[in-house]
Amino acid sequence: FVFWEKRRDVFSELCGNENKTKVQKKILFQNVRPKVLSKAPVWMKDLIEQMWRRNPKLRPTFNEVVSFIASKGVLKISNKRADKQ
Repeated sequence: FVFWEKRRDVFSELCGNENKTKVQKKILFQNVRPKVLSKAPVWMKDLIEQMWRRNPKLRPTFNEVVSFIASKGVLKISNKRADKQ
């Protein structure tokens, strides 16, 4: 989740003082991931881990993510569309 990662310095957390290129390689090739905050609800931790799966076919779709978050009552979705004139 972008909003979750924005609140932390994920690169420093993952690999200390290594440069960002090395950290990116660890993420891509060694599947290194930051720790999910202990304060995060279990459902959010599970969702984040599903979204981090190496195989994109096993990750939830955007619509699945939005629907799931909405089902938790933390996101309101409107189906109204602005009229185009």
